[in-house]
Amino acid sequence: MMLPGEILFVFRARMKDRAWVVLELLAVLGIAVGVALLFSSQVAATSLDSTVRGLASQVVGSTQYQIDSRGPEGFSVRLVSRVEHLPGVTLALPLLDQQATVVGPAGSAAIDLIGADSRFARAGSRLLRHFTAKQLEHQQALALPAPLASQIGAGSLQTVKVQVGSRITESLIGATLTESDIGGLVHGSIAVAPLSYAQGLAGMRGKVTRIFIRVRPGQETQARASLQSLAAKEHLNLAPADFDAQLFSVASAPAEQGQSLFSAISAFVGFLFSFTAMLLTVPGRRKLIEAMRRRGTTRSMRF
Repeated sequence: MMLPGEILFVFRARMKDRAWVVLELLAVLGIAVGVALLFSSQVAATSLDSTVRGLASQVVGSTQYQIDSRGPEGFSVRLVSRVEHLPGVTLALPLLDQQATVVGPAGSAAIDLIGADSRFARAGSRLLRHFTAKQLEHQQALALPAPLASQIGAGSLQTVKVQVGSRITESLIGATLTESDIGGLVHGSIAVAPLSYAQGLAGMRGKVTRIFIRVRPGQETQARASLQSLAAKEHLNLAPADFDAQLFSVASAPAEQGQSLFSAISAFVGFLFSFTAMLLTVPGRRKLIEAMRRRGTTRSMRF
């Protein structure tokens, strides 16, 4: 066993060498930088993907298909009743989805304007579970996530401007949504409004951009054939209800590969910092070992 005096000698020798302290801090800094870069790349990779998937799952709910417009101009809402009467269809939910900009006292933000009617509330959509059917029929206001409302400097019962294309309209913020209301989507850039009100903001009276469809179990094949025929006649797209999340996964694959490469580079940077610091301390460690041997220290000794 090493005597306490020998341990104290080693400690004093290490502390007197200021270069050793700097190099040790360099090693710690390298590890910290590598871990920070790795963590930030992983957060960036998952946050956007989770936002898209979260929005898709909360809107889609238990529906299996969607009829989607091929352009931002949408299609007539009257098509909903035709879908509802197709064989095997049990529910048809119209939705308006438009890119917009909301402008508040402290700034502006790009948003995804979502307009839904009372059928979404009755169907138990998780995104609209805090809205009643009556609210979705008569409310003339927007609901924004609380962080987004704070970003533009607006709050409940305050007026903001909503721009859709070249159309600018003033709107009232009826509610700010917290994490308990919409979960992880609280950090997303969305605005929820009753369908009729969103149509007015977008200048698309009597139009929607999507219809989410639930089919009766055991009649999927028949329902899909009917939906496919109708979509083809109206020059619309028929796709799975979660098609947006699937499409985003495919589109983000190159970015995810790049983030994986960045993660590997981050880990390598941390390793290089630490390894370089260790190499630079080799001469000092060698001198310390020689001094310890002159004092009678052997390899068999331990602390």
